[in-house]
Amino acid sequence: MTTKEVAAVVPTLASREAGGEAKEVTNRGPGLIRVLGLWTSMSVVVGVMVGSGIFLKPAEIAAGTGSVAWAMAAWAAAAALSFLSVLCYLEIGTSMPQAASDYAFLRRAFGPGVSFLYGWRSVVVSGPASHASQAAAVMLFSEYYWPELANPLFTLSSPTLPWIGSIALTMSGLRLGAGLLIVGFTVLALAGIRAAGRTLLALTVVKVLFLVAIVATPFVLGRGSTGSFRNIFGPENWVGEGVTFAGFTMAVYAALWAFSGSHGLLRVAGEIKDPSRTLPRATVWGFIVTTLLYLLITAICFYVLGLADVVGSPHVVSDMLERVGGPALAGLLTVVMIVSSFGSLSGTAVRAGRLPLAMAQDGLFPPSMAKVHEKTRAPVWAIVIPAVASLALALTGSFTQLTGLVVFVSWSFVALQILALFKLRVTEPHLPRPVRTLGYPVVPALTLLLTIILTVTVFLQHPGRSLFGIVVVSTGVPVYLAIRRRNGNGHRSPVGQGREGWTNASSHLTE
Repeated sequence: MTTKEVAAVVPTLASREAGGEAKEVTNRGPGLIRVLGLWTSMSVVVGVMVGSGIFLKPAEIAAGTGSVAWAMAAWAAAAALSFLSVLCYLEIGTSMPQAASDYAFLRRAFGPGVSFLYGWRSVVVSGPASHASQAAAVMLFSEYYWPELANPLFTLSSPTLPWIGSIALTMSGLRLGAGLLIVGFTVLALAGIRAAGRTLLALTVVKVLFLVAIVATPFVLGRGSTGSFRNIFGPENWVGEGVTFAGFTMAVYAALWAFSGSHGLLRVAGEIKDPSRTLPRATVWGFIVTTLLYLLITAICFYVLGLADVVGSPHVVSDMLERVGGPALAGLLTVVMIVSSFGSLSGTAVRAGRLPLAMAQDGLFPPSMAKVHEKTRAPVWAIVIPAVASLALALTGSFTQLTGLVVFVSWSFVALQILALFKLRVTEPHLPRPVRTLGYPVVPALTLLLTIILTVTVFLQHPGRSLFGIVVVSTGVPVYLAIRRRNGNGHRSPVGQGREGWTNASSHLTE
């Protein structure tokens, strides 16, 4: 299917609202353009996924499972669950190839209320937290060179509040540096998808090559003396005594952070050339490359360090390289980790603002967030406003707190996406689906079951953090009700380029 054919299909996809007829509107401004080819699209998947998780999560996962076998099994289980969800999301993205197709799919299935909460959690919770955690990871790697970054610089204290007391915020170089990174990559996002895409592609190629070098280094330089396969397959490391279901589930939960970018192309589906072919190819191949890198790097860390040293290491890959080639090698390849996280931040820059843009086009966010810059084709205010939330989180939260909040809230909504897939298969069987979910209905049903088990277990293990995520998402309810009252219980598209305005806007999606 060609790009023009996809554009011709779009009006059919958006011809009806969930529960009502579409309104006739007129486009009033520049729109997004399809400029992402296969390699750049694949770099979005690899670039976002391969960020900080593979460098910072192995120790946490090994400590939670207590054995090499269970740690590798946790990585494999996270990969399997993520891939099952990818198979479901391919149908979603190719059936509605537009900006934030995941949001549009939910709206078509369940109406604007549910889709608004989905978008609200991304704009207010998981999106900013993900962005902030990536910036925090860069600073954690930088701490390897400059330990002084962790030292407190100053402390801000609030007045004493009833029942709460005084709240103190200690600022360090790590947090300030993370804030500056967010500002820098926000500027890159504002430069447009072409500039951000080229930057991402270059960083992705560099970091994949260096990650392959990390895997090969112990065998090239170590000459067999720096590691042993006994560290992986030895009985004292392979048998995980006392591993519980909850413990293993929490290890999978930690590993899922490293796979959280596997659905990233859905946000820029409106800017992908020939999305019915490019989106599935880029997603699947990007996922395969990333998963292989994860498993190989985790295995090589166990090969060199052994289970006990992996568990006790705050910088697992750096410590592994230091044992192989000394401090100089570890320091050099720590730069690779920083570049890797830069790539992940660049992937965020490519996708930034697309969800709030789509919501603003539907009249659910301020009209200013629906405007696209005439030259850069970047949704300026849709990028800037969430970036402010990211900046606030980067200045106040730790890496572990931020990633935990992202994973729970995000996977809580995966179940809704799968339910939407089931519903639209029944209610709209003739909806164009260039890619159908492999193994339907077994695969989506299994994914739904595993997702529910995961989120329930995480809630029971971390009720405070989970409730905080739920409360923040729930704050979207009064906001949505206020928007309904403002719009007279309807949803007017302020720029004529919402889901109901795609008939007139489709010409802006192709070059």
